[in-house]
Amino acid sequence: MQRNYVIVNPATKEVVNVVQYDSDPPSPPPGYEDHPTFVAIQHDQASFGWRLEGGTMQPPPPVQPALADAKAAKEAAVERELDARNAAGVTYQGKTYQLDNDSQQRIAAIVQKADRFVQGLPNATWPPNFAFIAADNAAVPFTAAEFGAFGDAVSNIVIARRVHARSLKNQVLAAADHATLELIDIKAGWV
Repeated sequence: MQRNYVIVNPATKEVVNVVQYDSDPPSPPPGYEDHPTFVAIQHDQASFGWRLEGGTMQPPPPVQPALADAKAAKEAAVERELDARNAAGVTYQGKTYQLDNDSQQRIAAIVQKADRFVQGLPNATWPPNFAFIAADNAAVPFTAAEFGAFGDAVSNIVIARRVHARSLKNQVLAAADHATLELIDIKAGWV
């Protein structure tokens, strides 16, 4: 029955070939007579890239992706973090409100209506019992002026989060190596 062997160069400790023999091969193994220090080690999993360390076959270290690929993955992670922060919403005066893209558009449209009413523009109206729905589905009453202030607070948070995401992406783009890239903490610094 044939068994798998790896041929190891003891000087570099690297696997130089993978072969099958019916029995333990001599030292040096057949085909390696010009390299008298090479040895054959029976091992079912070892292959090219493995090393002999302390008498044990060790797999190669994981291959890092190209820096450009690692940067692209980190930028995508920043965008996912921004989306997750917005999906978690925003707290305003003790209530949490949704802040996904649809909610941001809805808030912006209502702020425009509120601003027109506060400015006293012709045909501008504001419902007397207006309430905006919080994340817990509670109806929260707002006057036009109050909703305008709410809209300002929300837009400041949206802008701050977007600016922070851009800052993180700039750090990612500027990273000269994998070690620097790993030091960029995409969870820190958010509002």
